[in-house]
Amino acid sequence: MMSINCKNDKRKVLDGTKCQLSIQNLVDECKTLFLTSYVTTFSFLIWIMLLLAKYPKWQECTQVEIWEVCGFNNDMHATKLNQMKIVST
Repeated sequence: MMSINCKNDKRKVLDGTKCQLSIQNLVDECKTLFLTSYVTTFSFLIWIMLLLAKYPKWQECTQVEIWEVCGFNNDMHATKLNQMKIVST
């Protein structure tokens, strides 16, 4: 996107005008990328919650594994994911 925004760009669009994005277009594209990744992550988390609710045995196994690795004081950190087999699968 940044290279398209360059005013010295020699490439041409089909209608003969230079490839150039306005600052507003660039901001809009960045917003779209951000919101798309946000929605994808949110949908993934909802799907996980649905599956855990549907399969209580897996929910219990996951909960036990988290307690074993992180303890009961909820000392969760991303570095502990490597120690978890069920959660990281």
